[in-house]
Amino acid sequence: MKKGPIFITGLGRSGTTLLGNIIDRHPNIAIFVESFFIPRYYFLQVFFWPLSKPQNFIRLSKSIINDYASKENNLQMDSEMLLRVKKRNYSSLINTLMEKWAKNQGKRRWGDKSPGYISKLPLLHKLFPNAKFIHIIRDGRDVWLSQKRLGVKRSIVNFAREWVYTICKAKKYAAMHLKENYHELRYEDLIQDPKK
Repeated sequence: MKKGPIFITGLGRSGTTLLGNIIDRHPNIAIFVESFFIPRYYFLQVFFWPLSKPQNFIRLSKSIINDYASKENNLQMDSEMLLRVKKRNYSSLINTLMEKWAKNQGKRRWGDKSPGYISKLPLLHKLFPNAKFIHIIRDGRDVWLSQKRLGVKRSIVNFAREWVYTICKAKKYAAMHLKENYHELRYEDLIQDPKK
């Protein structure tokens, strides 16, 4: 079975950037920085249906390529390559675009570092059943302080509720559905011994 993408996720300010940078140094893995468009275009794909028609498949691809995150990461489209895709659906479109992007980086496998994807595990798992998920968890007090320094205004009580809810929900879904495709990592452990 072909290796799937790697999704690095967690709450914002939990160390996803650090972890993404470390993994991106692997000779075979390219980490896309904060796509955020995968769930968005999943729901917008209805405006491009049916994707089985080549012109619709290409139109959706063009929309994704023009997304801000795509431009920031230098995601490019190869129309001829897309026309050769046998199974024209949303998953294969994203996979084809990202595999081409990884190849342009000189790598064989793609990943994505998007903190908000922690709440999108069911959708990402549905789209990419063989994907790996790395959930980085940082002490909630430090996450709140880091967000506060960035100017995020909300009470520590509301933040604590979100922190607990998001992490518990992700852990529960992972235990039921992702099993060995899910890895949890503590930020504090990562900074103490990044090599390990």
